[in-house]
Amino acid sequence: MRRLKFTNLKTATSKSIAVVLLGLLNFLYINLAFGETEADILKVPSDFRATKILDKLPLSKYFTFDFEGNFIFNQAAGGTERIVKVAPSGEPVVLVDRVSQPLLGLSFHQGKVYAIFRGRVDVVNQGSFSDLVTGLPASGDYANSSVIFHDGKMYFSVGTATNSGLVGADNGWLKGQPSVHDLPCKAVKINQINIETDNFLTARKDDKASTGSFMPFNTPAYTETLSGSLKCSGAIMRANPDGSNLELVAYGFHNPKGLSFDSKNNLYTLDSAMEDRGVRPVKDGRDSLFAVSGGTWHGWPDFNAGREIDNPIIKEHPNTPPQPLATFDPGQLSQFVISDFDQDTGLATVGGKKVSEFGLRSGKLKDFVTLAPDYRIDQIKFGPDNNLYAMVSNGKNSELWKVESTKHPIVKSGTRGTKNFPIAWSASLTITVLGFIATYLVWKNRQQPIG
Repeated sequence: MRRLKFTNLKTATSKSIAVVLLGLLNFLYINLAFGETEADILKVPSDFRATKILDKLPLSKYFTFDFEGNFIFNQAAGGTERIVKVAPSGEPVVLVDRVSQPLLGLSFHQGKVYAIFRGRVDVVNQGSFSDLVTGLPASGDYANSSVIFHDGKMYFSVGTATNSGLVGADNGWLKGQPSVHDLPCKAVKINQINIETDNFLTARKDDKASTGSFMPFNTPAYTETLSGSLKCSGAIMRANPDGSNLELVAYGFHNPKGLSFDSKNNLYTLDSAMEDRGVRPVKDGRDSLFAVSGGTWHGWPDFNAGREIDNPIIKEHPNTPPQPLATFDPGQLSQFVISDFDQDTGLATVGGKKVSEFGLRSGKLKDFVTLAPDYRIDQIKFGPDNNLYAMVSNGKNSELWKVESTKHPIVKSGTRGTKNFPIAWSASLTITVLGFIATYLVWKNRQQPIG
């Protein structure tokens, strides 16, 4: 029986290893070339890096952080939703097992999870909720916003009940809540405008209704002077974190959202346009980005995006409303946050498909994050590490992504940075190393027979 020499056995083993390595190299190439990579899902500029933090989550829309490295989400759960805390490892802990009302947002402050519902702000307490702020006038067209915290205060906004100050057929909630109407924030003198329409609340076809501004449906404006209410429509408010000492910050907005402070304590909000609908339609409305002026009326219901509209409701305007920093097509932008990457810019979601960067000085929009066609952005938020986090979904599951600068990594004092090595980079390095090893082994043994 012929026996292989030791050197030939060694050569055979080297060639076998080379064949295996080449096969693995081919496998990785095919998967990278034809499989969906992280870079295909979420694309960022060359000096930024996008990393998937959590994958295959039950459908989630809102999230926040507990400043201990954990993430807090709402999750779809059998026709309802729940609130969970998820560690970076993906291990969930249920904070509230069943949420009976639709959530509008989540936030975290000094060890407490804040949950926002229509008309109120709650805090999570031993598997349930405790009310902090209640009775907000949010039963109409627009609700109250999520909350942010700044200098020891909790800030939030409340939208208006109507499009332009008069209840009518365009208000889908009218039959179920006929007493709802807009509430002025301060005492105001109004022009006693009364609009006659069909009475949609009766069965009689010829019945008419006369409705005045800031009044419930079919209630005429019976006085020139209206009193103000602290819990009012179209306003930005603040309170202590426990809900006490509620204060009015600014008013005269339509649907203020996306509250955000910069490093100089300037407050910004994105206000949605008045629309061409209802008994007092507004044509060519524009969304507005405001640098909020404290204690100031910002124009609603008689101004849209700094432009006065016809047939004013308010007889004596409290002040000349400030002009917005910029205006946009209605619905073009949704969320807005001041960027922790550059305080002279803001980031806003555009159509749920991308995040655009807005220059506060230049006034220009440019793409920052873009998504694969089957995905949409549900929420963006800067974390304790000053990196941008985005909740995205594909209709089946949600994913949490982190976007960080590779040019100027930011780590806040007292927090630990996280080292991330994206899959595409890892695979590229693996392919390169395996390619060198396989090529070397084939070259070394190219002329040596097996035996």
